[in-house]
Amino acid sequence: MTGVGTAPPAGPTTSNAAGPNASVGIQAGEVNNSTVLHNSTVYVVAPDADPKRKYEVGVQYLESGVPLQARNLIGEAIASGFDSAEVRFHWTLAMLSKRALRDLTVAEQHELDSVRLATTGFGVDDWVRGLEVIFGFLDHSAEPDSHHGARTMDALGALPPDLNAKIVHHLELVIAGTHKDQLWADTRRAAERDRYANDRQGRVWAYFHPIPAEPKARPPRIESTTTIDGVKAGAWTILVTASLTQLGWAALDDGDFWSVVAYLGVLVPGAVAARTGWIWRYKSERLAAKEWAHFAVPIKRRVFHSNFAREVNGSFSHNMNKYAPPAEKKKLRKKWFQETAGLRATLHDEIVELYKDSKISPDRVRWLIRVLVADMRKRWNDGVLWSYRKALRTGWVLKVLCSSAVVTLALSTVVVVVVGFRTMPVRTVLAVLVLVVAGWYATKRLYRITSERRRHLDETAEYLDQLNWRRDAYQTWKRRLDETRPGEEEMETWLNCDRTLVLNNALRHYGLAWRDVIAYAFLRTPAEDNRRARRRYGPWWYSRYEVRVFLVTDAGVRAVTAELAFQDIQITDMRRTNFRFDAVSSVDIVKDGPYGYSLQLSLMNGDPKDITVTHKDMGTLDQGENAETFSKINLDAAGFAHTLHILEGMAAEGRRWMNYDSRANQPTERFSAP
Repeated sequence: MTGVGTAPPAGPTTSNAAGPNASVGIQAGEVNNSTVLHNSTVYVVAPDADPKRKYEVGVQYLESGVPLQARNLIGEAIASGFDSAEVRFHWTLAMLSKRALRDLTVAEQHELDSVRLATTGFGVDDWVRGLEVIFGFLDHSAEPDSHHGARTMDALGALPPDLNAKIVHHLELVIAGTHKDQLWADTRRAAERDRYANDRQGRVWAYFHPIPAEPKARPPRIESTTTIDGVKAGAWTILVTASLTQLGWAALDDGDFWSVVAYLGVLVPGAVAARTGWIWRYKSERLAAKEWAHFAVPIKRRVFHSNFAREVNGSFSHNMNKYAPPAEKKKLRKKWFQETAGLRATLHDEIVELYKDSKISPDRVRWLIRVLVADMRKRWNDGVLWSYRKALRTGWVLKVLCSSAVVTLALSTVVVVVVGFRTMPVRTVLAVLVLVVAGWYATKRLYRITSERRRHLDETAEYLDQLNWRRDAYQTWKRRLDETRPGEEEMETWLNCDRTLVLNNALRHYGLAWRDVIAYAFLRTPAEDNRRARRRYGPWWYSRYEVRVFLVTDAGVRAVTAELAFQDIQITDMRRTNFRFDAVSSVDIVKDGPYGYSLQLSLMNGDPKDITVTHKDMGTLDQGENAETFSKINLDAAGFAHTLHILEGMAAEGRRWMNYDSRANQPTERFSAP
């Protein structure tokens, strides 16, 4: 704890003010929070990466709002011999980004002096001129009454636009006073313009969209027949063959021509009847199975026993309404829901069956539900939702052929039995009895074996067709997400534009000009009911933020908190508070787990204010990620260190903090994440 009138400690200021029953640090986003981890190589640096790769990733971190990590990686590249004016330019920006001169340690200021000296050896180009502008601003900040300011502003205006924009953005806490006033109008206009640039409204949703689950389809049921079934069927078939042979022997022994014709009337029509009857019955059973799938028990009569099933049902309901005919076409809309109720129930059960044990969020299968319902609507519109009926309908030709064969078989069998009875009565009676019994069991078992084999082949073909179709839809959707999803630099640019407008609202409300602001700090923290996403090794981005701005003026501190719906591009619920310098009694860092950090700001005349900076539940780290580094990255992205420095300074020094000499009595380290 840093009390009023006491010097800030030289080491880390980490403390834990949470009591045994306290619940501090997790105030938003933990419940019903959607987490997305993009498997990207944007921030990936192999242990043996070459210096150029470290520099490139360092620049990516810088443009993504994580200057601490950028400074470390670019510094490693320089130490390995990868050095140029461009590299030094970005390292210097990383050193100063999200920091004021007050935040720099003596050692860091010496490092900046070393860069200033090294600049003379790089010749003259845009990068060197950019470095000269940066050091011009540093000199003017250290000596406001000097004449560096005008020359520096002229030199800034002469730089290429991209370098100009980088300096203005990353040195926002260094450039102050009249210079800030001069740049502010352009900064505000750029924020209003770039806030919607690159189709933000049509793209930012893709960053927070859940990673779609791999497509699955219901696999074919395995064949239910066994080897024993085949042996039994073979035994019964042998008995049938033996009985037919005996009847043929008895009929042919008569020697009559018509007896031979009758016997052939048993064999040939019997084969035709068996084949056509098999097709007829198989198609009827397959048709019944398809009808059951399309007319299952409606979903509204179901009782769900899991949250996953309820979420899947909700997604189906949403998409069924989304793809339904317009509300003004009531009859058509009613028909849509009635005729697809059974198929919807079947597809719902399939999704639940396929994914319920995968331990994945229901959000990740919403894409599949959407394409299934969209396909259902297309087939319903085209009138082919029941096309299987035509394919599985038994034609009248086959029915007539089968019926004729059965009648011919029956008549021929009677003739053969009568003829055989005249010549071999006992054997004929036994053969008929065996034929009836064995024929029944042989037909039943042979049909089961062959129909199961055919069913499995048909279901396998349908499964492969469905799986390939879903894989194509998956690749199409994934490709769209990858093409739509904005990059880290775009996300940081948009968020910085939003911050600028929050700051502009605060200045306008309090009637302040930049020359009136002695120091200021931004702190961006996750708001309630947010969705969050990040790339591997990168910081979390949130769909909703709380943005806090602390404006330090000669009259005291002006604090503004705004709700920022980052995905919806809306700034709402501006809350404002004012307090004197001596009103800040203490600032505590409340730690909760390896990742959770909160600021506890205590005022003389009020209860402590808990400000969640990072959550305890920061998700599962990917392979190769380090918990300490990950915590620092998120704290750095939030603007934690500079905000802490200002609040601690006011708590420790009060009004005297405003006259603090940035080069005197500097601690070696203000804050270190665990």
